[in-house]
Amino acid sequence: MFRIESYKVCEVTGVTDFEIQFNIGTGIKEDKRSYFVKEDADRYIAEMKRDYILTMFSNYVNHARILSEVGARSFYVTPERSAALEKCIKANRYFQNQLLKDICYYIIKLEVDLRMILPSPGNNSYQSSEDRLLDMIVFSKSVYTIPVDKKQPVEID
Repeated sequence: MFRIESYKVCEVTGVTDFEIQFNIGTGIKEDKRSYFVKEDADRYIAEMKRDYILTMFSNYVNHARILSEVGARSFYVTPERSAALEKCIKANRYFQNQLLKDICYYIIKLEVDLRMILPSPGNNSYQSSEDRLLDMIVFSKSVYTIPVDKKQPVEID
């Protein structure tokens, strides 16, 4: 969950006040700030969005990687799951130097692979992982729009 709870620009001073709420799986956090210049506030919010989705994706993929190493091999180590996990691990490395919109584009494209690496339904972390995945997809769809007169991002297969 990532929400901009409030965003106000004073018409007299130009001071921009905002509050962001987000949850990367450790409970809801609040970030209230003021900037003298609106563009600085917008830049900070964009950086927070990028950090949020990178953290969510990285935590999700790392959890799946750990389960593949220590979980029941018959469930976690199949050719399909292994291929999906490897694709997500590569994407996680690739995302570190990418723009927010490109990261979100790829997360949407990776949805099938991300679902493939969900924990076993009997695992205690299944529901929280499914919730995290849904949050990432909803967030990514809210950020990504098809660029007009712009080449689509490159594939990372």
